[in-house]
Amino acid sequence: ERPEASGEAPGRRPDARHKYACCDDREVSVVSSVCAGEQRVTLRRRCGSNGTVHTAHLLLYDDPGLASLWGIFRVHVSAVFRADLAGIVGSSSRVSVAVTGISAHTTLPA
Repeated sequence: ERPEASGEAPGRRPDARHKYACCDDREVSVVSSVCAGEQRVTLRRRCGSNGTVHTAHLLLYDDPGLASLWGIFRVHVSAVFRADLAGIVGSSSRVSVAVTGISAHTTLPA
């Protein structure tokens, strides 16, 4: 990432605290952003079915050429069950709640 792309003025050196991130897994998307002086690194990966676990390594570098390694982190991504609920706020009727993303054998507590 060029300094201009991270909000730095052209010709200025990036902040020494800024790290350049990459991942050893091509299925992991790594996005780095700086807001209010803090750097945020976001990892995204399509996980698959409930209960599967994927492991990847996040590598942080001091320079944009990825020559000076700062640290390595092992990241475990666990797929969890997701249920989307839709209903009217304040409604006391349990019948009007629509549940999507749940298989037929799953039951929800009342």
